[in-house]
Amino acid sequence: MLKLLTIEELQALLRGWVPEKRATLSDALRVIITAREDPSFREQFLALLSRYLGDYVQSLGKTWHVTQDDVEAYVKAMRLKGVKEKTLRDRLYYIQRALSELDWVLSPEGIRDYLAEVLEEDGHNVARHISASLKSLLKNVLQPKDPGLFGILYNSFKVIKSRPSNRARLPTIEELRQILQGIESIEAKTYFIILAETGLRPGEPFLVTMDDVDLEHGSYALAR
Repeated sequence: MLKLLTIEELQALLRGWVPEKRATLSDALRVIITAREDPSFREQFLALLSRYLGDYVQSLGKTWHVTQDDVEAYVKAMRLKGVKEKTLRDRLYYIQRALSELDWVLSPEGIRDYLAEVLEEDGHNVARHISASLKSLLKNVLQPKDPGLFGILYNSFKVIKSRPSNRARLPTIEELRQILQGIESIEAKTYFIILAETGLRPGEPFLVTMDDVDLEHGSYALAR
C-alpha cells in the first residue's frame, strides 16, 4: 500500500488528516483486490488498517444493522409462536421506536446509552417495555442468523424492572368514619378500627380475639 502513496500522502496520513483529494470506493476496491492477491501488500495493508482503524474495525463485529426484512421476520416468528396480536403490536411499537432513535444500528454501547436516556426521560415503565422488546427481537431474529453476535448484544443489557407506584392516597379521617358507619358487624368494626389505628398488616388483627377487646373503653390487647 505504501507503494501507492506519494510522500505527501503518506505524510498527511501519518499526521492524521486526509488530503483534499479523497479516495473513492473504486480506489478502496482496488486496494482490497490487491490485498487478496499479494501477501506482502496484504500484510502492510492490514498493519496500517489495524493501526489507524483498529478500534473501528473491532466495533463492527459487535454491531447489527437491522433491516425492515428483520422486522418482518420477527412478526412471522411471533405469529408462529401464537403470540396475541395486541402483544405483538405493543412489541413492534417499542421495537420500531428504539430502532428509529438508534438509526437501525444495535451495538452494546448504543443500546446501554439509549436505555439510560429512556430511563431518565420516560421512566422505568417505558424503559422496561423497550428493553424487553429489544431482547425479544434479538432472540427471535438474530440468534438463528448469528449466534455469536446475538450473545454479545443480548448479554450487554438487562430488562429494566418497573418501580412500584407511590401515588396511593391515604384516606382522610372523615372518610374512615364514613366507612366505619357503614359496617354493621361488631367484629368487622373491631377489625377495621384496629387496622386504621395501628397500621397492622391485614392478617395481623386476627391475632386478637373478642375477649381481648374492651369496646366500652376502646382498648384491646394483642394475643401472644
